[in-house]
Formats: sequence, C-alpha cells, structure tokens
Amino acid sequence: MLKAVSNDALETIDRLPLAFHFAWSDTKARYRRSLLGPMWLVLTTAIGVAGLGFLWSTLFKVDKAVFVPSLTVGIVVWQLISGCIIEGSTIFVRQANIIRNIKTPYIIFPIYLLIRQLINFTHNLVIVVLVLIIFPPASMGVQQLLLIPGLFLLVGNLFWVVTLIGLLSARFRDLEQFIVAIMPLLFSESGHLSPGATWH
Repeated sequence: MLKAVSNDALETIDRLPLAFHFAWSDTKARYRRSLLGPMWLVLTTAIGVAGLGFLWSTLFKVDKAVFVPSLTVGIVVWQLISGCIIEGSTIFVRQANIIRNIKTPYIIFPIYLLIRQLINFTHNLVIVVLVLIIFPPASMGVQQLLLIPGLFLLVGNLFWVVTLIGLLSARFRDLEQFIVAIMPLLFSESGHLSPGATWH
C-alpha cells in the first residue's frame, strides 16, 4: 500500500509540467479569438469591485478608502475558492475518458484545476494592485506579510477539498447541483464582505 502511494506521488511529480501545460492551454483556449483574451477576467472583476465597492460603501456609510481595498481582496480570494469548489465537483467526471484509457494518477486532476484557478487568480491580482494604488493603505506591517503563507495554506486546503468533492460528486451526481446552488449563499454570508472588515 505504502509503495503504491509512493509510486503515485512520484508519477504525479513527474507529470506536473504536463498539468501546467494543460492548465495554461485551457486558459488560452477559453479566450481564443477574443480581443482581450484572459483580460476579460480582470475586466469582469473590476466591474464587480467598482459596482459593489462604491454602492455598499455608500449604503453602509463606510469610508471607500477603507472598504474598497478589503472588498477587492475578498472578492478575488473568493473567486479562487468558489472556482475551485464548483469546478472541483466535476473534475473527475469531465476527465472520465482520460481516467479510463490512460494510466494517470488521479491526484493530477485536482492539481491541474488548482493551477488553472491560480492562473485566473494571478490575472485578478492586477485589480488588487490598481485598487491599492488608488486607495493606498495607511501602513504596511507584519499583518500584510502574513498573506503569503496564508495563500499557501489556502491552496493546500483547497487541494484536499477539491479532491474530496470530486470523488464524492463522481459517486453522488446531485452534489454538483447542490454546490452550484449553495455557493452564492456562502458568498453573501462570508465574513470578508462585512462592512467592518478593513485592509488597514
């Protein structure tokens, strides 16, 4: 058993470049013949941040310089989380033909999904940078530096969550529809969208 797990881990590491290639190719294929290409991701996020940020800061009477950066970071991170979870529910079902016909470690498919979502996340970081230029934080300290290890922890947790959801959804197909239905509710209830949350 231990030897089989070790062999799968080594084979997965050996195929990581292939996962990167497929993730990047899939991202480009989604925007083929598009004028802006993957920058549509950035534009969509920018519209959402501008609309929600200025509307909610006015409704809640919160300083835009405080609220908009926090909202922007929250939305970008939430897109990473929700994208992984929603697509994770179909990761093994969509790759069924490859799984049946090609000897491939199952774990490579969640890794492929995470890489593709991280590519989208990297594009959306452009919006975070622009917002922080427009609304610069009052100070930068150790708390902000914790974002880096926090991101690694988030990706590590998303890996096992995506794997578990993918396996369960392959057996219980209704789980996919349940996840799609519940994710918008989780977004509206998530703590990072509360008016009291601040970047500063």
